Amino acid sequence: MKKYLAIALFLALIIVFPSCSKNGDNKPSQSETISTTSSNIEDVDLNEEEKFLPSSLGITIPNVNLGAVKDERPLDEEEIEYAVQLGKTLEEAKKMTRYELVELDNRLHPENKEKEKENTEKFTPSAEELKTLEERNITVDDFQYLHKLYSDGKTILEQSDETLAKDLKEWYISKIEFAKAASTDPAYSEIDISQND
Repeated sequence: MKKYLAIALFLALIIVFPSCSKNGDNKPSQSETISTTSSNIEDVDLNEEEKFLPSSLGITIPNVNLGAVKDERPLDEEEIEYAVQLGKTLEEAKKMTRYELVELDNRLHPENKEKEKENTEKFTPSAEELKTLEERNITVDDFQYLHKLYSDGKTILEQSDETLAKDLKEWYISKIEFAKAASTDPAYSEIDISQND
């Protein structure tokens, strides 16, 4: 059951904030930072603006809104097994996408959304940090991501804009790569990273 829970957590397209310190050069892998859920969107088409988030620090690389990416890839064997554990027949599970598996898992385990919310709230900036973020043109979403790389808000804000921009560009590129792999939406597939920064 733990294996299936791990799969479900991987499938939640939010940023989970494990302890990962920049000091030890332990940058999170793409599998640690990117997962696949649609928990914050309905089954409707989003406009272009909703598919992307504002970028920080004047970065011109598009900042994909992971919450808007519907993972259209078919399930692998473990995910099929998990879908069956959640009540689908084997035939139904084989026809599902990862997006559909996440939707099913969210319906059956609403407590996971509470955990996700708690994780995000842990990294909400203080009023003082928020003021500094606004002055430096760093979004709250990016500040929350940077907590994966640095131990706390103070450490993040001690970094130069150049250092943080480098970290965020890598993050934006990894999100684009994920969106291109997971979705056939031209909003993602047509992004040309070579034309940016």
